[in-house]
Amino acid sequence: MLTTTAGVLTVSTLSLLSMRKAALHYGFVDSPCNRKRHSGEIPLVGGASLFVSVVFICLTQPMLVPMSYDYLIGGRF
Repeated sequence: MLTTTAGVLTVSTLSLLSMRKAALHYGFVDSPCNRKRHSGEIPLVGGASLFVSVVFICLTQPMLVPMSYDYLIGGRF
């Protein structure tokens, strides 16, 4: 279980860092305006990074997530 947790943490961190660089390079960012409080461009890749982590755990440890393959293909047929 500890190995699985370490693997998910590693995949999550690496995907977030690599997607962040790509988002900044390609302009996939939230820019501040008069109604926002942040002062810089914020990359919009948190959800995509979380998705990569969930796919990783579903593929490597399918016993931990009930019906994991159903989640990956979008439901039951």
